[in-house]
Amino acid sequence: MNVPDFPTDNLYKFMALTGIAVALLTFYLAHRRVDEALALNETYVLERALIESELVTIEGEQAQVESSLVRRGVLPSAESASHKRSDQQAEAASGREHEKGSSGPR
Repeated sequence: MNVPDFPTDNLYKFMALTGIAVALLTFYLAHRRVDEALALNETYVLERALIESELVTIEGEQAQVESSLVRRGVLPSAESASHKRSDQQAEAASGREHEKGSSGPR
């Protein structure tokens, strides 16, 4: 088995060793960046799950507070509030129609 001779000239040795060092450094830096990105992604996924669970808890607490206020009579019930909103929307729409009719040519 013939083993090739390494270059004996200093310039060739320098170029060969520099090329190997650049290749190794490139692979190392690329691997490190991928690891950092994966760790960051995992952190974001965990934070998002935590925030979503906190949101569910807060929405549950909000529903409990609202139902307590409705029972005490501080807030109107959801049904009467929706009727009141639809009545207000109808009044606003009829007001706009009235304004359109009165702003016509005279």
